[in-house]
Amino acid sequence: MPLEVLTMGRVGVDVYPLQTGVGLAEVTTFGKYLGGSPTNVAVAAARYGHSAAVITKTGRDPFGDFVRTALDGYGVDTRFVGTS
Repeated sequence: MPLEVLTMGRVGVDVYPLQTGVGLAEVTTFGKYLGGSPTNVAVAAARYGHSAAVITKTGRDPFGDFVRTALDGYGVDTRFVGTS
């Protein structure tokens, strides 16, 4: 199937505290979430039923693994996600 949306740029892992109403020193757990503007656009397109992919690169590490798994989970094509 041809791609309807192809974005290019930074992919990231956003880390947010899971506690509210406390200072950073009191936070004990964090959640990790897929981030980066081009990635967010591709995910939004996929959620609306469009075929989407991201051109980006990750490290060969657990963050890169997380990014690929998360993109797959959202239905974003990962064939253009390189590894360095």
